[in-house]
Amino acid sequence: MKIKAFTRIALTVAHLTAFGQNENLGQIKLEVIGSYKATIEDAQKLNDLPRTEDTARSRVPVKFEIKPIVLATDYTPEPLKPARISKSAIEPVPRTFVRIGAGLYATPLAEVRYDSDRSRNNAFGAGFNHYSTRTGVRNIVFENNGLSTTSGSVYYRHFFTNYSLGASTDLEYDRVKYYGLPKLALPPVDTFRAGDPAIQSYLISTTRVDATRLVPVSQFAMTNLGFRFDFLRDRYDIAELHAALPIDFRLKRTDNRNLNLRLAYEHMQHYNTQNDLAMAFSANVIRVRPAMNFSKDEWQFDLGLNMVLSNYVRKNLISIDPKEPDEMYFFIFPEGRFKLPVITDVLEFDGMLSFDYQLNTLRTLSRQWLFISPGIELDYTQKVQAQVGMSGLIFPGASYHLSAGYIDWRNLPIFYRSPFYYTTPQDIQGVEVLYLDGNQVPLQAKLAIKLTKNIDAEGIVNYNHYEMKGGKAWHLPNWRNEIKLKYSNGNSFDLGFDVFFIGERTAFDQSLNTAISARLRPYTDANMHLNYHFSKQMSFFLTINNMFFNAYEHYLGYPAQQFLAIAGAVYKL
Repeated sequence: MKIKAFTRIALTVAHLTAFGQNENLGQIKLEVIGSYKATIEDAQKLNDLPRTEDTARSRVPVKFEIKPIVLATDYTPEPLKPARISKSAIEPVPRTFVRIGAGLYATPLAEVRYDSDRSRNNAFGAGFNHYSTRTGVRNIVFENNGLSTTSGSVYYRHFFTNYSLGASTDLEYDRVKYYGLPKLALPPVDTFRAGDPAIQSYLISTTRVDATRLVPVSQFAMTNLGFRFDFLRDRYDIAELHAALPIDFRLKRTDNRNLNLRLAYEHMQHYNTQNDLAMAFSANVIRVRPAMNFSKDEWQFDLGLNMVLSNYVRKNLISIDPKEPDEMYFFIFPEGRFKLPVITDVLEFDGMLSFDYQLNTLRTLSRQWLFISPGIELDYTQKVQAQVGMSGLIFPGASYHLSAGYIDWRNLPIFYRSPFYYTTPQDIQGVEVLYLDGNQVPLQAKLAIKLTKNIDAEGIVNYNHYEMKGGKAWHLPNWRNEIKLKYSNGNSFDLGFDVFFIGERTAFDQSLNTAISARLRPYTDANMHLNYHFSKQMSFFLTINNMFFNAYEHYLGYPAQQFLAIAGAVYKL
């Protein structure tokens, strides 16, 4: 072993010694066999991208088998009593509603309505209303100066999976007497007997058919399809028909973006059935109204366009301002609306810019003033309105809303009465309709306060500034203020007061007739209503109008009743 160790050490030392020598390695023989010639290889493009090769590989066969394995456990569930589902009766919807009352000046009131029970398949019902009153107006020629309105309606609606289909018919008959002549005038010629005032009546029928979508729109769908037909006939041979066909679509892009498209077609005719030389009007209107709805959190924005194409035809027109007998109108106007809650339920801003085009008809105008003279002129009304508002919470139970706006009117219908109406008693001197251009600046402040658990109060202040071309805003006040108080004692009774103030109005240009005053004084009056709930089925009511006994001229020369009380009962089953 020792000899092997020494031998190994010796070899190692000799090896290291050989590598540790100087540059002299001894004698080396070098032979030159030719001269060195440097060459450059041909340039080649290098591509380091990996090569892909589409090969179809056969699936690796896999065999598996699922077998149930029973695992023993010592877990024991604790026995529980089965849950009980209790049934609570839904408050029944009254199917039958009867309201009957009577008041001063031979004033009867009757209302009857029937509605079907709750059903997932259909709903139907019918109703009847009547109201009339007489006398109660002082210092007039005609003591028999009443008016009455009677109406009836039926409806039916069927519910499908996605849509509901409904139809309804309304029939209304109004009767009014032109009693508003002073004592110095004589009765009109058109009377049933000497001393009676002239009578006007309106028979109006309305038929509606519509299909309404019940479920939300997922992508694109029709949301509403309707048809409405109105027909009017008055006592002086005037006939009028108005038909409308609206259809609405919705395209839902995302949860916060929707595109709505509203289309509509309207047709109107107004003519005299006995006299071809009397004034007549007709119109056709096509409406296209696309709008995009945006929402983010509680912020909401609506942007759209309102496009109207209308053809208005006038025949035998007798007007101070000459108008073309046949005119074509086209309007396109941008619209917008926004709602910006700064602090949720505390402070919010809102605003809107809108355009409106409406056909004035005898049906719509007579609903506002029953004492319209026969054979009035009709025209369209164009309205451009801009408004901004702010609403908020003052403290819990008290909220406010402020708004200011600007309205540009074209052909605003204004009710007017000639200052010489009493000089021609042989004519029917009702209320005329003028169409004026101009602008309006409306300002409104509203405050609502819950004074106690049972008492609610609301105050509304309205101020309107008018600038009309060719006249004034006849009979329209600048100020309209109102205070409402309501007290509710649970299910026993509720009591309400409505105190209102109407500012000064101008009836006509005073320079036209200085014998009578063109100034209509401001007035304050109040209405009161009381409902006493005797049981769930029976209740009693009392209504008092004009509590302050003001003899104001509410109907432009037709004095209003100074005090009217109506009492009655309501039965629901």
